[in-house]
Amino acid sequence: MQDDPAKILQLHLGIALGCLRRTTVRGFAGCGKSRRRDLHLIPSIAADVARHVTVSLTFQKDGATVILTRIARHIEAVLQDVPDAQAQAWAGVDASARDSSRDAIAACITRRLCGRYTILPTPRPVIVPASQVWCGLQEAKPD
Repeated sequence: MQDDPAKILQLHLGIALGCLRRTTVRGFAGCGKSRRRDLHLIPSIAADVARHVTVSLTFQKDGATVILTRIARHIEAVLQDVPDAQAQAWAGVDASARDSSRDAIAACITRRLCGRYTILPTPRPVIVPASQVWCGLQEAKPD
């Protein structure tokens, strides 16, 4: 995996934005039933993306871990500023335009979060299933 936290963040943001439901993206872009941009979807989109990203990355400011809602607010602010044309390209049929639009949105979110926080990979415990060892401690088995 890459060692640059900004690249890792942008990769995870792109994946999270790509995993959103198609109806949600179309509603956000104004391509749904109402043909108006449903800006009330932004907090739920931001919360889903923030939840996805914080699984593998930790955000810190002045040595303290930042809570999930702060990260979601920054994502909301970026999504509020997405122009109509870019949002419609993200919800469109053309895959290359959709991917470039999604990557541009992920890059904007990355710039905003990297400018405000220190990004570190979240440490995960090492699990060795064959030896039934988790974090170096053998599981207690009843006799």
